[in-house]
Amino acid sequence: MPDRDDVGWDEGRAGSRPREGPLLAFLTSAARALEAESDRRFPWLPVLFAGGIVAYFALADEPGARIAASLLLGAIGLCLAARHAPLGLCVGGAAIAFAAGFTAAKLRTETVRAPVLAQELRYVNVAGFVEAHALRDKGRARLTLRVLSLGDLDAGERPYRVPVTLPARDGANATIGEAVSLRATLQPPPRADFARRLRFRRQAWFSSLGATGYATSKVTPLADAPRRHGTWRPGRGSMR
Repeated sequence: MPDRDDVGWDEGRAGSRPREGPLLAFLTSAARALEAESDRRFPWLPVLFAGGIVAYFALADEPGARIAASLLLGAIGLCLAARHAPLGLCVGGAAIAFAAGFTAAKLRTETVRAPVLAQELRYVNVAGFVEAHALRDKGRARLTLRVLSLGDLDAGERPYRVPVTLPARDGANATIGEAVSLRATLQPPPRADFARRLRFRRQAWFSSLGATGYATSKVTPLADAPRRHGTWRPGRGSMR
């Protein structure tokens, strides 16, 4: 049986032990809470993945591919380094899901990259397949052309797809899938000065619309057009 001195010595040892700090106490309690909710962690992964996509599109400037790759590799490294720490796997998994969403958005942006008109072209000849024909208000219509030729631009410079507005009567005879030609004044997609223009520019980019404008002549059939290759999907890229 220990005497009084022994008891005092043990109490002194206990009192000399470092106490848990507030951060460590919070992480410990959070780890216990997450452990109790282990079956509900997975539904957060899509939320974090979507958060990475939203973060990508919220940036004012286009990030480089190296930034996206570094973010993903950094998240993987964090997961490996913190796998034995409290909440390590949870924090690492969350970081990977977020980085994966950011990287997926960047990858999608690069895969749909297409030439964009550098400057305004006036009264230029445009030939292409009619992919969409939509009636608009005030007797107007919009044709979306899959461009075959555009003035004297070569294949690496001309837009892939162009929407043009014109009087409905001038494009009344244009049918989906028909090769046509017309003259038009075209501009690059509007810059992101306002939120509405930003949404249009983003939609134009992911629809491979490299220019927009209006027709200055009637639509005429293109008799010597080459045969279209690939699967025909009418209406793709139409802007309503």
